[in-house]
Amino acid sequence: MKRFLLIFLFGVSAAGLSAQTLTLVSPPGLEEPYEVSAGTQVTLKFESNSAPTTFFTYTDQPDLESDPYVIDSRWKQSTAITDNGDGTYSFSVNVNEPLYIWCGSKMDFTGMWQYSSTVKVDIASGVKITAADGFLCSDPDTEKLSITGSYTSYQWYFNNAPIANATTSTYNATEPGQYKVQVPLSGKSVFSNTLRVKRAGVNFTGSLSGTTLTLKADDGLASYQWLSGATAGALTPIASANASTKSVTLTGTTVYYAVKAVQSGCTITSPARAASTIILKKPVVTIDAPPVNDFGKICSGTPITLSVPDQYTSYDWSKDGEGWASGVNTLQTTTASGYYSVSVTTAAWPEIVLTSDEAEVDYFAPEAPVLSGVKNGNYCPEENATVTLVDEGYAYTWYKHTGYNYTNDDKVVVDGAEYVFTLSENTNLTVVASYLGCEASSTVYLKSYNDVDLYPYLTDYSKEYLCPGSTVDISFPDDLVNEYQSFQWYKLSGADYKAINGKTASAYTANATGKYLVKASPKTCPSVTITSEVVTVRDNADRKFYIDADKQTICVGEEVTLSVSSEWTNIQWLEKKIVFGENSPYTETYVPISNAGTGNTLKVSKFTSYQVKARHTSCPAALKATSDPFQLLPTVNPNITTDPDHEIHRWHKAPYDSIANFLYCDQATLALKLPDQYSSYKWYKASYNGDDHYEQGTQIENAAGSRLDITATGAIWYTAMVEENGCVGVSDPILIDTYVHNTPAVESRDNAELCSVGDSTLLNNAFAGNWVKFEWYKDGVAIPDSDTDSLYATEPGGYILMAFPEECPNIGYSSGIPVDVTLYPKATIAENDTVVYALPEQGFYEFQWYFNGNPIENEELPWVLHKNKMQTGAYTVEVTNPKDCSSVSDPYMFVVTGTEENVRNGFVVYPNPTSGTFNIKGLEPSAVKAVSLYTTQGTLVAGFADVKAMQFDVSSQAPGVYLLEVVLFDGSKRQTKIVRH
Repeated sequence: MKRFLLIFLFGVSAAGLSAQTLTLVSPPGLEEPYEVSAGTQVTLKFESNSAPTTFFTYTDQPDLESDPYVIDSRWKQSTAITDNGDGTYSFSVNVNEPLYIWCGSKMDFTGMWQYSSTVKVDIASGVKITAADGFLCSDPDTEKLSITGSYTSYQWYFNNAPIANATTSTYNATEPGQYKVQVPLSGKSVFSNTLRVKRAGVNFTGSLSGTTLTLKADDGLASYQWLSGATAGALTPIASANASTKSVTLTGTTVYYAVKAVQSGCTITSPARAASTIILKKPVVTIDAPPVNDFGKICSGTPITLSVPDQYTSYDWSKDGEGWASGVNTLQTTTASGYYSVSVTTAAWPEIVLTSDEAEVDYFAPEAPVLSGVKNGNYCPEENATVTLVDEGYAYTWYKHTGYNYTNDDKVVVDGAEYVFTLSENTNLTVVASYLGCEASSTVYLKSYNDVDLYPYLTDYSKEYLCPGSTVDISFPDDLVNEYQSFQWYKLSGADYKAINGKTASAYTANATGKYLVKASPKTCPSVTITSEVVTVRDNADRKFYIDADKQTICVGEEVTLSVSSEWTNIQWLEKKIVFGENSPYTETYVPISNAGTGNTLKVSKFTSYQVKARHTSCPAALKATSDPFQLLPTVNPNITTDPDHEIHRWHKAPYDSIANFLYCDQATLALKLPDQYSSYKWYKASYNGDDHYEQGTQIENAAGSRLDITATGAIWYTAMVEENGCVGVSDPILIDTYVHNTPAVESRDNAELCSVGDSTLLNNAFAGNWVKFEWYKDGVAIPDSDTDSLYATEPGGYILMAFPEECPNIGYSSGIPVDVTLYPKATIAENDTVVYALPEQGFYEFQWYFNGNPIENEELPWVLHKNKMQTGAYTVEVTNPKDCSSVSDPYMFVVTGTEENVRNGFVVYPNPTSGTFNIKGLEPSAVKAVSLYTTQGTLVAGFADVKAMQFDVSSQAPGVYLLEVVLFDGSKRQTKIVRH
């Protein structure tokens, strides 16, 4: 209940000052807008329960709402406030420039400022206009306004708007309101004083005593005549009622009253007001209470509602003659006995207060139990506590509980009026007294050292941010220090708190930043060690400070003045920049502003966020602190929308805002839209080159409306520049992006080969994706019914796959170069200077080599044989694909040549290679029967009958490798390899 009361009182106090309206009382007779000559002293007055802390002046409209805890350093303050002794306070200000004036009170409990309304006082230009009397009679009527002096031109204004064709030194006003004239003066265009023209009129008020209603008309008028009648439209003069006041006796019959008078030559009549004893009847309080209990009592705590009809304009409740509540027609109480009444006002007669008779509310409750024996301090763990009750004869129930509330489970049995128990934690002990069907309770709080909280503190909070080389004292709580002993201070090191050697006093002088705590033992419980809460000493570089600005938003081409208070020096100004990050694609950073200087103010016009690095004057040797960012936005800052409406895909980082990304299919058509409220539109676009390279781009020709029709292609930034009421602004950019899909690819696991006519081979899409449709093509012709990611090809040809993604089902992506489906080829053997190799080799094949018909073991590359490992003879190869299609090559005749082979054969051929002729050495011509020349495939191409010279001509043969065979008369044969080049 205490907490609720505190919050309620705080709310009343907080609303109190802000609801007060300042009144300008001197110079007398001024009306808004207030205008005085330079140097004039003005006095302001307001009503309050207590004096404000200070009053403020400032040259611009102050921001009193953004931060109620911080005062703008540019505001001037004064405490020269006079207590008038009647519940009002006054202060005076000398006005030498246009000023805003207001009061403020700082609340001790929260440190929050509450402000009154502001009063603006302008400097009069010296140009003066006057009126005959300032009043208009009933329509039609005019009031002539004249300017003092002569000027070269005139422009009259009504309620701050220029009046068409009102350009002479006089103007006949026909409407009530504020008038002024603009004239040239000393090379400038200035305004005169503002003159308020009013409609002549009269009103009256009433006061009630019993059934006598006293009517009083406005003072200062002439020729009063009171009127009355049964209706507002049928009023007649009341005889001899010619004074400014008139008393009438009310009855149950409704009578309308009005007054007629003369003001500045105008005969005027007030509005008629109805009165009767019924209309001005005092309210009757209705009590809604439950029935009494069996003992005829209503127990305290039972809700009782008091109410009056909800037909009045104000309600003020009193209890026992003192103010109790206001603003509601219904009041509820649960404990407060007393006599209640309510004062109300009506819409017809708001100045007359009608007060009800008193209504009694009577609660009954036993006396609250009186408990004693509780220690003022804390109990040691497991110490016995004794609580004694003063027994008044009621029925008592005891509850022991650790929470704020208690239940039946917390009930304890106490024999007599004394309860002894062991205390191991903070405990509430509640005793409930019962009598005549009603209850009252008392609760005592017993504190255990097991649950105590200790809060050490900085003795100088201005040193919370520690300067290098300085110290700050941390002290044990002053109100508890005499209860404790055995102090030991600790500092956080890594994840643990380490004892600081030798620091065993109740205070500690810290010379380094960090987190500190203290452990201590109560003197009454020396075996108990209690650990305090943590105190943080911060680095001076962690100080928080803020950038102030004279404007939060600006138009394109305007500037804003940023500033930091004079307590900051060595200033560096920075602005936000988007950069390519190390751990994320893009990140925000702040970079120095070129030529920004080191002053406390900076004029900027770029829409971005700004920061300041600076040193605090209290710590000139410290590292710099960093301010909170200030974000400068365009005053006119519309959002671009898409038509048709489209979901935002993601967001991009931007200097002063986030940029929406809209993802479309390539060549999609859409419109970008802005509200129709602007006077001009310009559209800009730029190609996306990363979040760190946003630019407004180039203006789009012939785009000057609120709608821009575009075709999505690539990734393009779009930004709009608009104008409203003379202020040029820019939209938040958007990015129109397009999908990028991986293209499909055709794969075959059996070399895309057909073993024979009628065979088939499986073709697949190699890259999975969110494809929703497929089309296969052979030699550029679509294959019917091929909407699948695989295809059995039965005919040779070039095959491609078109795939259509889910996001863009009307856009197909091609697999590119056709995959050739071929009939399985015959195996062949090819060669170069060092190896012979099998064909086909491009694909998935198995190879088996044969020498003279016998299988041989494959080399490391199974389709290759190295010639330096081969022997003279016939080689073939069998090539098998994954479908077990096989093909055997024709024989390849290999003859080993060279010196080693020749020696082995017993003769030598030279030169070898030869370009035409060669010789045989090592054989007797008489032993040689015949010499023959064969291709490597075994075909005879030449025979030599004349062997006497042992020289032979092969110039007629084609270049290549040949097998030379020599047949001897003894029937033996010699063979070697010869190369014709």
